[in-house]
Amino acid sequence: MILIYAGRRQLADAEGVRKRVAELLESFRPRLLVGSAAAGADLLVLGLARAKGIAAHLVLLGGVAEFEEASVSDLGGEWAQRYREILADTGVSVEVVEAQGPDRRAAHLMVNSAIVEAARRTAAEDEEIVALAVLEESGNSGSVTADLISRAERYGWPTVRTPPTVEL
Repeated sequence: MILIYAGRRQLADAEGVRKRVAELLESFRPRLLVGSAAAGADLLVLGLARAKGIAAHLVLLGGVAEFEEASVSDLGGEWAQRYREILADTGVSVEVVEAQGPDRRAAHLMVNSAIVEAARRTAAEDEEIVALAVLEESGNSGSVTADLISRAERYGWPTVRTPPTVEL
């Protein structure tokens, strides 16, 4: 199974999210994660997967250093350290998506497209792909996370939200 993921950068209950994601990883036992590596939910998911020896394919906007500056370091040095440790892991591969113009939202949607395509490209025949949305609040249907879930649903892939009561 391949698990694609996205989620909030700022987590009010990081420990609760960590516990739920750990349970999901134990239940699903994916062979590969595909997503990005921003501070918050992304790095939380990747850290838990790394501890379980699960490989990851990361899709980064603008390159390793640019991504760290724009989407990791802005939330603190602890996140930057986690990011560097994950990138140094031999079970991690990186794909870079270059922005096509100044529209950051459009660029992030391009990353979502690349995440979905990477999952499709690497999935074995009949291998399940599941999408995970790490959220803490309902009602953000215009978010980049909601876009990734919508893309997964268009392929008929199962989706999981954590906490499970949260709606996009």
